[in-house]
Amino acid sequence: MALLKINFATIEEFRLLPRIDAKRVTLLLQLRAKYGQLDEELFSIVFGGPVPRNVLDMIDFTSYIYKMLMFHSKQRKGRSCLAMIMPLISGILRVLPQVRSSLERSPILTSLQHCSHR
Repeated sequence: MALLKINFATIEEFRLLPRIDAKRVTLLLQLRAKYGQLDEELFSIVFGGPVPRNVLDMIDFTSYIYKMLMFHSKQRKGRSCLAMIMPLISGILRVLPQVRSSLERSPILTSLQHCSHR
């Protein structure tokens, strides 16, 4: 089985994971809708405790926000790092505290801090 992109997964794809029944799928979808994405911590809450390594090895927790940023940065090769979408990021961080919390735990913030504006 290929890695399950948990922040893009459908109901059917979630059900492919061990110990994830319909009730847990519903909870995962609700948490993803509320927080914008799922991470290992939220998944472990739904899983009912520490997630075994073999299950974690089946999951890609990459944020959809991270993927969006990387896509936009590749589209604008002439601009420095991610500078062209910094206003978008600033707006998101001001408006959505839960997204800010997720970003602070991700490699995105580190990348943004190293960007220079030209």
